[in-house]
Amino acid sequence: MLLYVPQDFEIRLEVREDDQSILSVDVLHNDLTLQVMPYAGPRGSGIWDEVSSALAEAIATDGGTSAPYPSGYGTQLLASLKNEGSSVQARFLGFDGPRWLVRAVISGPLAHDDQAVQPFLDVINQVVVVRDDLARPMQEPLELSLPSDLPPVV
Repeated sequence: MLLYVPQDFEIRLEVREDDQSILSVDVLHNDLTLQVMPYAGPRGSGIWDEVSSALAEAIATDGGTSAPYPSGYGTQLLASLKNEGSSVQARFLGFDGPRWLVRAVISGPLAHDDQAVQPFLDVINQVVVVRDDLARPMQEPLELSLPSDLPPVV
């Protein structure tokens, strides 16, 4: 997955401890976090509708609330998630491509504010998924890797 992130945004990687594989990319800016994760998808039709329905059920099971939100980016899911006695605002987005699905979650106090999340939508608009030709189970996370030519951190 190729991800363009503006210079004033912070990037964090969620890494699995046992094998150090990258699970997701988190982009932080102005009290909001964007988490981007690519998954294997079908050759033909997309699966975001099915995935978002399952997310809505899981959110309700965990005591949160959610509602579909039609937008220029497809149907999003606006949610209020329960987290240790408090509530976290979140916006779930899904983008189906040929044999892949990118699931994005914007969370933070202004996650339901269209204007506040626009910089993250600009980041999502530029995501490119480079998928191998291997057969993979539906919704299996696709492997992420860092570019080999990353400049050193100073």
